Amino acid sequence: TRISLAAGPCSGKSTLSHWLVFKLKTAGYDTEFIQEEVKKSAYIGCVPNTFDQIHLLSEQIRAELHWVKSKVDAVVTESSILMNQVYAHQNLRVPIRMIAEEFEIANPGLHILIKRGDKPYRQSGRFHDFDQAKELDLQIEAALRHSLARINQLDNLKVIMYGDTEYLWECVLQWMKRDQ
Repeated sequence: TRISLAAGPCSGKSTLSHWLVFKLKTAGYDTEFIQEEVKKSAYIGCVPNTFDQIHLLSEQIRAELHWVKSKVDAVVTESSILMNQVYAHQNLRVPIRMIAEEFEIANPGLHILIKRGDKPYRQSGRFHDFDQAKELDLQIEAALRHSLARINQLDNLKVIMYGDTEYLWECVLQWMKRDQ
């Protein structure tokens, strides 16, 4: 089972991903976590160039496939593969979207879109400021809805408010039961 969180920078993806891994493991599910690939660069201030998004996408796919093939119960990632198209250079968005959609067709997963609400913004380890992050939230939501609709998986998208762990847990448990 693949569970991917999605939203712009500093929206709570990492916090909720780690919380979710903890909950799944304590509930008896064999669960693994995949960190957002670009985060390694963000904390050292290395801004991705035009073609880095191709590398980031391939690394994310490779990491997810590793755990999917290993037959763990759940793989939680703090970055939906479908988000890559938003960060890509304009000329690369369509090919990256198509690759990500093909991956989703072959490996359908649950996508949790996080609404940041009034969560404080921390600039540390981020490429974008708060206003840019809010704009990215909108672009990511539109990209997820568009891609999942194109591949007939819109039902795989759940929207939660940051901090609503009760609803997050309910969505994940329903997905886990469906996947058994």
